[in-house]
This record gives sequence, C-alpha cells and structure tokens, in this order.
Amino acid sequence: MHRLFLWDIDGTILLAKGSGKRAMNRSFWELFHIPDAFDNIQMTGGLDMNFVQAAFANHQIPLDQIAPFFEAYYGNLQQELNNMTVTLMPGVIELLDKIEQTDFCFNSIATGNMERSARMKLEVFNLNRYFPVGGFCRSAGERYEVLLDGIRNAENYYQTNFTTGQVTVIGDTVEDIRAARKINASVIAVATGPTSYEQLASEKPDLLLLNLQDYNHIKMN
Repeated sequence: MHRLFLWDIDGTILLAKGSGKRAMNRSFWELFHIPDAFDNIQMTGGLDMNFVQAAFANHQIPLDQIAPFFEAYYGNLQQELNNMTVTLMPGVIELLDKIEQTDFCFNSIATGNMERSARMKLEVFNLNRYFPVGGFCRSAGERYEVLLDGIRNAENYYQTNFTTGQVTVIGDTVEDIRAARKINASVIAVATGPTSYEQLASEKPDLLLLNLQDYNHIKMN
C-alpha cells in the first residue's frame, strides 16, 4: 500500500528561531513605520497569510499593500537565514532517505509558510531535493486545507492516488495533530518545537516521539 508523508517545516524539520516573525516585523516597519506589529500575534502552527491579514487589520493597513509586504518579507527573511544559525532537527535526513528508498512511500511538504519562504528555509540544508511538491499557504484559511493541497499536489506529481488513510502527517504542534484528525489522516508528533511533549500527548497522536532519531518506530505501510 502506498503511503504519503506530509511534513511540517518549522519545529519539525528545522528551527529557524523566530526568523519569520523578525522578518515580518522588519518589513512592516520598513513599509509602514509601525514597530513590532507581529509580537502579539500567535504564530505557532498557523498560516502566514492569517498572520499578515491580522496585522493589517490591527493597524488599518489597506489590503492592496499585502503584495509589497511579502516582497519585502522575502528579502528580509533571506537576510535572517543568512545571518543566523538554523538548526536541522535530528533524524530528519535519515527518515527522508528511508522514505525515498522505499518504493511505495513518498514525501510532500504541508506548511503554513508561503511556498517561496518555505523553499528558502529548506534550501539552507539543501532539502528541496526531497520535496518536489507540497501544500503551502496560498491564502487565509485553515491548517487542514494545506494538508489537502499537499495530498492533491502529490497525487498529480507522483501519479498516485492517496486516500486519507494512506497519509501520515509529521508535525510538532497541536494544530498539526488537529488538522490531521480533521482529514482522517494519521499523525506523528515530534516534541522538537515550542509545544511540550505533555501538550502533544494530550492530543493523542498516533505516535509521539521526542525527536525523529526514533524513526525506526515509524511504520512505512
């Protein structure tokens, strides 16, 4: 039976240590001269466009400024990634390789990042080669919609149909677990992000790991 693994990025694959929020704050300041616009917005497990629309609403910025904002954001994010130490989570490469080497298993991204910023983060460790396809934030919405996009795009790319019972989400937040449950996918939670092991356990994921070094516990079928 085929299996599709949908990977979150921040806190699951890597830690960029707040680079996205800092880049958004800097971009907001550069364009609108408003400091710390994202400091009071809860960003864990959410979608980039939701954060941006919330900041725009909070400060009454016209929505036609969203495109210029994102252009500034991508430039500032690249500077952040160039000037800081991004951490690759343990076991990630080993699990990606194991999935790639298994004929009936496939990798796909499912992230709240816009695709351009997601690709920038993955490129720090040359990981885009593992993810020719994925689900990304394209508009304001819900986390589970990103998962559905990741499945549809993977089906088109790999020319394989996946029922939700053949999909496993890998993530580090309560939101990842709840989104997986919403589409009836299985979910592996890893306590490598901001959410504690105990909080993740309370959501009853199918498998809970301290980190992906324990990838031998993950079923490939």
